[in-house]
Amino acid sequence: MLSSKPPIRIGADGGWAPVSHLPYLQSSSRYTITAVCNSSLESGNKAISKYNLMSAKAYDLVESMCDSDTIDLVDVYVEWPLCTTTKESKELAQLAKEKGVNTIIGF
Repeated sequence: MLSSKPPIRIGADGGWAPVSHLPYLQSSSRYTITAVCNSSLESGNKAISKYNLMSAKAYDLVESMCDSDTIDLVDVYVEWPLCTTTKESKELAQLAKEKGVNTIIGF
């Protein structure tokens, strides 16, 4: 049975996305990439053009992207390493718990 739900609007942030996550996300009818965050708006717009994400909006701050109304999914997938210290990792884990955000670290 096919779902009649609209695709989940997601944002992407980070350099590995084009090789690891983007191909699947673009091929799935369950998701649509509506936001791209990069180090500058210019580089975000270049990525949108390069990867044919014409319905996406560019952001230069991940906080702005997550606060926007352009995405539905605010779960966090982080490539390894998460942080440079155990203390930072514990602080981020606590913050995610307080905010009710699902997180996963891939490597």
